[in-house]
Amino acid sequence: MAPVVTMRQLLDAGVHFGHQTRRWNPKMKRFIHGERDGIYLIDLKQTLERIESSYVFVRDTVANGGTLLFVGTKKQAQDSVQSHAERCNMPYIIVGILLWAAMLASGIHATIAGIVVA
Repeated sequence: MAPVVTMRQLLDAGVHFGHQTRRWNPKMKRFIHGERDGIYLIDLKQTLERIESSYVFVRDTVANGGTLLFVGTKKQAQDSVQSHAERCNMPYIIVGILLWAAMLASGIHATIAGIVVA
């Protein structure tokens, strides 16, 4: 199977640039490759491995009749999340990150089919 994405594509897209070194979460330490000019550099080898395993999971889930929930937490991604979910005939939700975190933390379980929560 050909790779879903290449190291060159990730580099060209700037995926390796993380947060400023003064703003980071210690839980992410194992994914940090290094630091340059006050910015953490993300380990793209691990990123590639996780993209591939995620792809296999999504492919197998859909092939077995499963459903994927597309979640958008940023205004800039709203149109993209909605159009890709609709193209795949899958449910989606557009919600602010704080509300989404609160929904997950409170254990809300619901069937969501094309609902947009502002």
